[in-house]
Amino acid sequence: MLRSLQPRRTKRTVALAASALAAAGAAAAILTVPRDDDPAPAIVREHTTSPVVRGTLGTTTIVPGKLQFTQMRTLPAGLSGVVTGLPAAGAQIDFGEALYLVNMQPALLLPGTVPMWRPFERGMPDGPDVQQLEAGLQAMGYFAGTVDRSFTELTATAIERMQRALGVSCVAPPRTARRAPSAADSPPSATPDTSAASPPPPATADASPATLGPTCGVLQLGTIVFGAGAVRVAERRTTVGATIEQGSPVLALSSDVKVVRADVRLDDQRLAARGAAAVIVLPAGTRVRGRVARVGAATERRQPSSSTSTIVIPTTIAVENQRRLGRLEHAPVTVHLPGVQRRGVLSVPVEALVALDDTHFAVEVPAAGSATERVPVRTGLFAAGRVEISGRGIRAGVQVVVPEG
Repeated sequence: MLRSLQPRRTKRTVALAASALAAAGAAAAILTVPRDDDPAPAIVREHTTSPVVRGTLGTTTIVPGKLQFTQMRTLPAGLSGVVTGLPAAGAQIDFGEALYLVNMQPALLLPGTVPMWRPFERGMPDGPDVQQLEAGLQAMGYFAGTVDRSFTELTATAIERMQRALGVSCVAPPRTARRAPSAADSPPSATPDTSAASPPPPATADASPATLGPTCGVLQLGTIVFGAGAVRVAERRTTVGATIEQGSPVLALSSDVKVVRADVRLDDQRLAARGAAAVIVLPAGTRVRGRVARVGAATERRQPSSSTSTIVIPTTIAVENQRRLGRLEHAPVTVHLPGVQRRGVLSVPVEALVALDDTHFAVEVPAAGSATERVPVRTGLFAAGRVEISGRGIRAGVQVVVPEG
């Protein structure tokens, strides 16, 4: 059936199309064209054509988010004294580097998960913390022995090598105190010694290392911070020159890995399942792929400058390629969460639909001469301003009429 190139779309026809689109969740504008019996003449509208496209059609929910660093935590001081060195905010501390200095003694970052709870020194009991220390020293190239749970001379040598490499001034370990020989140490004599016994000389020992600095090959309690990886300094919690006690906050730390935190509405919770794909749009418009890494419990959030509140799901989205973030920190972003996805379907702009009645639609395709032909179609998913269609003669590349204005 052939129609004129500008087919009339009556108020009833266009209203039916708008009603159907609204029911499918798509936004549509109602176009009013006078009917034949209206006193005003019909308005002729210009039109263009658009091809039927085969591809993926899907719905997307957009959620505001913020780029942040992971594993935020406060580092307490392991030593008491005067703070003599602090890194700048934003600095990255790698294994073997100092997190801070107290009385010019550094607190070093080493790989491990068991916190330091005792000093590492000769004669200490075996334990998993010794094994962790040796593994870390070996990873940094200082320990040459077999990693085990025992603190040996090889362990002490590795610590001393690390101290020298880092420029830590240390003193030799104290030697065992010397004492004068006693009668019990002398062989028995047939003639007893009747001379007055001289008082033994006082025992001698090296000066206490506590008064001179760290002991070579020994790690005092509080001088090592074990961690899973490099850390980033978020902010200082004290100042150089301040006197602090053990346990006082020194630094706010985080990992060097960035994630996106977003609050997903409770109604959209199904889109934020753990492992679900997401697209992160950066302030400059760059798109970065991500994946939902963590989903929190439902939380009530009060709207700014309003008395209303909303139930949301705190969601963490991991960024697949950290390099694409560059130096961007604590920046607002948008998160696109895909919903229903239809792959390999044919679609056209929503405006190309013509409503035949309450439930049936068609599209118009150019025919011979200056005419068009109306082709009935079945509709599917409405998304992103397009609609999935199928029908006789509908294939990729077919041009359909799209009215302008």
